[in-house]
Amino acid sequence: AAVTADCTVEATFAPVTHIVTPQAGANGSLAPDTPQTVDDGATTAFVVTPDAHYAIAAVTGCGGSLAGNTYTTAAVTADCTVEATFAPVTHVVTPQAGTHGSLAPDTPQTVDDGATTSFIVTPDSGYAIAGVSGCDGALVGDTYATGPITADCTVTATFSAAGQDTIFGNGFDPATNR
Repeated sequence: AAVTADCTVEATFAPVTHIVTPQAGANGSLAPDTPQTVDDGATTAFVVTPDAHYAIAAVTGCGGSLAGNTYTTAAVTADCTVEATFAPVTHVVTPQAGTHGSLAPDTPQTVDDGATTSFIVTPDSGYAIAGVSGCDGALVGDTYATGPITADCTVTATFSAAGQDTIFGNGFDPATNR
């Protein structure tokens, strides 16, 4: 108004703030998990945690970067969203059949972490299964089932001529005729 006496003009200032919203996909989380109010030009960080048997696939938004499992935004100058996605951890189970038999499937299998897989063990005519090992599995009949897979591994099958792997109780070994 018109100044007719000494007076004081006072001003107060509030910081400019922006909202950074965390958004985690299925099979993992961001912490904190609620929108964060950040001063203009400041940064904020989120801890990215995948669920068991999953890994961080990508974290994007707010111009940030991922170091280990911590995502730090760039200087925030507008409202933005940090998005995290997660993917299953997988391992390769490689079948390896010796001569005179096969494993089916006969190609490397991609298996989710903690899951199992199985192979059909088939000896050639005139041969028998001598042994199957690897990936903490067990042979039941002609099926070899792995244990829970936690790393790349190999299932190995060996075969022997039918009757050649047996030593009779009387000590006679048919392979040597003794």
